[in-house]
Amino acid sequence: MLVPALLVVLAAAPASALKPASCLNPASGSAPSDLDAFRACQSKSRAAAVAAAANKGTPLTPDQLDRLDDLQRAEARKFFAKPGVVSTGGAAAAPSSSGGSASAAASSPLGKLGGNSAANLSRVDPKTGEAISGLQARLQAAAGDGSGGISPAMAGDAQSTLLQTQGSVSPDMQNLLDAVSHDGGKLTPGTMKLLQGAGQDAKSQGLDLGIDPGVEKQLLNHDFNSDKPAFDAAQPPGAM
Repeated sequence: MLVPALLVVLAAAPASALKPASCLNPASGSAPSDLDAFRACQSKSRAAAVAAAANKGTPLTPDQLDRLDDLQRAEARKFFAKPGVVSTGGAAAAPSSSGGSASAAASSPLGKLGGNSAANLSRVDPKTGEAISGLQARLQAAAGDGSGGISPAMAGDAQSTLLQTQGSVSPDMQNLLDAVSHDGGKLTPGTMKLLQGAGQDAKSQGLDLGIDPGVEKQLLNHDFNSDKPAFDAAQPPGAM
């Protein structure tokens, strides 16, 4: 049950990466003053967010694209609420290339921390379930927005909990803990491959991973080996 407990942190990281650059409060320069400029700004911001994810070797899923578009729709509503703004040509909301709806994005649990379900915890004795729940809560508290991933201290806590509950840590799980703590908030394709294997094993045991279905599907089925060239190009030696 450690994999869902780790995903309580790792599944949060994509949510923080989904936030596009603001067109209402840009990091540099002034905010757009008319509708056409605002639309152009949002189009550029969306393209940059999509390209950044692709360059990291983790292309945005359809659910993530829906979420990205929903964030821009919310910003568009704020733009139209400003005094003196007049709409002369339709909504300024960013178009969705994924074909999803705003309502689907709004109802998606993406970005909400998951973890072990009650059904998962019911499969072990109460003492073990309590230890796993405690670890999950500590990881969530230490994770913040999830952008930093798993720290060495968090991995050490997970290792200690495994030793406490089952007396040992399997070589595969130790390799995964070492990899995620080494990578931090930028998981390599190799680490994602390890996480994928652990997730597939957990699912084969009937465990619920506790994450967004779209994210789970990509985690379990994506070819992370194919991401390695793009990841290496974006992270040349000495860039970390």
